[in-house]
Amino acid sequence: VLLLPWGNSLTETGSDEFERIATYLDAVTQDTVYNKIHFYNENSDHEMIDSKQELQEATEAMIVTAERYNAMAMDAESALTDEEDSTSAEEICITVQFDSDYFKTDEFIAFSEERNSVRSIEDVRDFRRRLNDYSKEYHAELVRQKLPLASGLDYYKAEIVGYAPFVNFSVLPENLTAEALLEVACSEDVLNISLSCASQIVMETAEVSTAAAEGDIFPTVLNGMSQTMIDGIHTGEGVRIGVYEANENTTGSLSHVNLADKDITMKDSSDPITSHLVSVTSVIATIAPDAEYYIDVINDKTITLEWFLDEVCDVVNCSFGNSGYLTYDYGRDGLFDYQILAHYISVVVSAGNYNATMNPQSRITSPGYAYNAITVGGVDLTYVNSAYRWMHAERACYVTPNQQSKPNLSAAYTLNIPNIGVKTGTSFSAPQVTGAIALLQGWDYIYSLSPERALAVVVTGAEKTYDFSASENFNDKIGWGILNMDRMFEVGANYVDGSNNNDYTGNIVTKQVYVTAGKELQAGLCWLITADPEKEEKYITDYDLKIYSNLYGQPVATSSSSDSNTEVVRYTPQFSGSCWIVVTQNDPINDDLIKYDYYSLSYLGASETP
Repeated sequence: VLLLPWGNSLTETGSDEFERIATYLDAVTQDTVYNKIHFYNENSDHEMIDSKQELQEATEAMIVTAERYNAMAMDAESALTDEEDSTSAEEICITVQFDSDYFKTDEFIAFSEERNSVRSIEDVRDFRRRLNDYSKEYHAELVRQKLPLASGLDYYKAEIVGYAPFVNFSVLPENLTAEALLEVACSEDVLNISLSCASQIVMETAEVSTAAAEGDIFPTVLNGMSQTMIDGIHTGEGVRIGVYEANENTTGSLSHVNLADKDITMKDSSDPITSHLVSVTSVIATIAPDAEYYIDVINDKTITLEWFLDEVCDVVNCSFGNSGYLTYDYGRDGLFDYQILAHYISVVVSAGNYNATMNPQSRITSPGYAYNAITVGGVDLTYVNSAYRWMHAERACYVTPNQQSKPNLSAAYTLNIPNIGVKTGTSFSAPQVTGAIALLQGWDYIYSLSPERALAVVVTGAEKTYDFSASENFNDKIGWGILNMDRMFEVGANYVDGSNNNDYTGNIVTKQVYVTAGKELQAGLCWLITADPEKEEKYITDYDLKIYSNLYGQPVATSSSSDSNTEVVRYTPQFSGSCWIVVTQNDPINDDLIKYDYYSLSYLGASETP
């Protein structure tokens, strides 16, 4: 992130001119310029703007929130001694996303098509470095040209986010005006403006779960894991794993017995080593002991994958959330979606935990809403009907206001981590999936450059838990199921990858497979997206996934969700024979933003030959 130490407004829009522009916009449009502006204010839903009045009201509400937090900060400072740190004033963060044709360039398309040609870890590293060079140059020049478009914002600091067309502006509450926001939004080269304040980055830990019966022995990170991993066949050798961590006031050490012999690089050697960091990294390292680890501790409000891209990481674990926003945030989730697609890096995010103060609604927080990221919920071993069964962990977050299919899947919520002890929270669920993906990437290097395939494989291999009803395919609390590494490796050999730029509806994939009577067929589809901030309800191409026992009849199973980039379908045939897995496209792709959709279809419980 490049810090720009200037910020005074270069142009001023008078109130009369604001009224003239706003009146004109109210008359001619309800879904373009205003819809570019998004407010994220404390523990509230995303507020989308449709009119001048709504813009003024939302701006005033954001200022009130920031000023209230400033007053709280001043009260806190007055109680500090000279030796204690004071609290800085609460600024408003304005993230501007400039329009970009990056995903439609011949260079990016060529990189996308090259991914399947990698044959070694050296090929992966070379690919990432060449892609980085192109992306960095492209986005630096784009932002250089378009940064003056935001000069109307009276900001005191600008942070240019690398590898993306995003810039974060820090504005004091008294300098925020609706006029300036509208002026910036009126530019055709500005795609999105997101405003937020009063957000705190938090770790996704919780109190020890009480779901299991008294005296229960909590599972270790090896429970349910692949026997091939336990036997040392898959170790993650050569894979680069990023560990993105929140800061906290606890002390740990990288010389801990779980990490002492690991290949670990810290972004900043002066960053604190916390007990949370040690525990999270220990979970991953237990699963992928021979991987390389790259650790970054969040010290400011800008959350970006930039450093992990610099270090050509293959997968990044994010066991944190934030205290402020409870819906898709274009400035945070949108940035993750962009960087994941732009660089084909897998990112795993914890879903979050109930917190009476910071998350009383038990809702997923950013960056857990990023479509291209893998969001992981939590399940506990719960004593029900005379047996221990995997069920949703009571404090694991899951609720989404827009019906987005999150979490994608779940993993053990409460763990007895070797040499550490019992820890609980989705902070420790997510690294189980991160470790599993690292094993996939070490097993087949193509997974290092295919986040869509990694997501398709882990959700296709996921198992239903006791919570699922007989007819239920996706469970709001758990996702598509619980991580199962044995099934994951079986799925990993069965896939169909492709790209699509159709501007019509119809079937784009028809895969014939052979099934056995009574054996469940499970198929999963994932495609990478870039969100369109101007469209409130439709961000992505709408695909359905279907199974046919007779290609000319009706589907026997269907997965259809209009606001998700993941579909999973299950079907248990009564008779052995042929089935067809079909992907149907329901609307044109958004060619304003992207030229191709890149998708991966995986399946389990069938073969290509009788």
